[in-house]
Amino acid sequence: MISKVVILVILLSVTSARAQSDRHNTSLNQAWLSCKVSESPNAVRGEGHWILYTLDDYYALDSTHFWNFNTPQRINNYDNQSWSLHEMPGTLKDGIKKLAIDVSLDGLVWEEAAVFELDEGTGSGFYTGESGPNLKGRVAKYILLSGLENHGGSCYGLSEIRVGMTPAIINKIDPQDITKPQIYISLYPNPSAGEINVGINGFAPGEVDFKVTNVSGVTVKEGIWKIESRFQQIRSLRTELDSGIYYLSVYQGDVLVTLPFDIFK
Repeated sequence: MISKVVILVILLSVTSARAQSDRHNTSLNQAWLSCKVSESPNAVRGEGHWILYTLDDYYALDSTHFWNFNTPQRINNYDNQSWSLHEMPGTLKDGIKKLAIDVSLDGLVWEEAAVFELDEGTGSGFYTGESGPNLKGRVAKYILLSGLENHGGSCYGLSEIRVGMTPAIINKIDPQDITKPQIYISLYPNPSAGEINVGINGFAPGEVDFKVTNVSGVTVKEGIWKIESRFQQIRSLRTELDSGIYYLSVYQGDVLVTLPFDIFK
C-alpha cells in the first residue's frame, strides 16, 4: 500500500521552524498573516482571508494538524525611547478561531469538508499545535482554507498546517457544467497490495449497488453499500482478489460510474 507521505505546509521554510518534533517558533517569518480581505475562489465565501492550495494531482485527504498564529505582540523601538515606539504586525489575537476547509476537484465547484475551531496560539517556542478534523478520504485537487473568525485581532493568521493524503484516482467528471452535482467515485491507493478505499460522492442517501469485475468481464464481487451523506468513505475492498486489473462499478437508479483499479501482490 502506498504510504501517506504528502504534507501541506504553509511555511516557505521549515528547517528552523521547530527545535523538536511538532514544536513551532514565534517568528513572523515562519507564519502566514492576512490583514486585507480579497475575493475568495469559492463564491459562497465572498470576500475574506483565505489560502488556496493547488495540488499536482487528486489526493484522498485524512488527518490534519494545525499550528495557529504563534507570534506574540511586539514593539519595535530605539533605546526604549517613547518617541520611537512602533507596534509591529501580528499578535496572538490574529490567530484564526473558526476555520473552514473547502475542497474541489476542478477549482470551480466547491464542497465544504469541515468547519471547526482552533485554540489561540501560546506564543511559546514549545507550542505543538493541535489536531484538526479527519477528512475521511475526501478527494481533492484544490484545498481552500478560509478564516471565518479570529481571536479578536485585526488580521488573520496561521503558522503551519499538515495534511495527510494518499494518491487517488476518480472517474471523469464534467468540469465545465458547474450546475450539475459532482457524482464520482474515487479509489485510493491505486495500485494496491492490500485494502483499497472507496470514496462515493454525490449519490443520494440510501443504498448503492456495486460490482467488481475482472478484465474478462467476470463478476468477482458484488453487494450493496449504504450511503448516509453526500460523501461516503467505504473501507471495503479488502483484497482477497488475485493480482490483476479490475473494474469497480457503482450504480443507483440510472446513474452508473465505473473505475479501474490494480491489485499487485
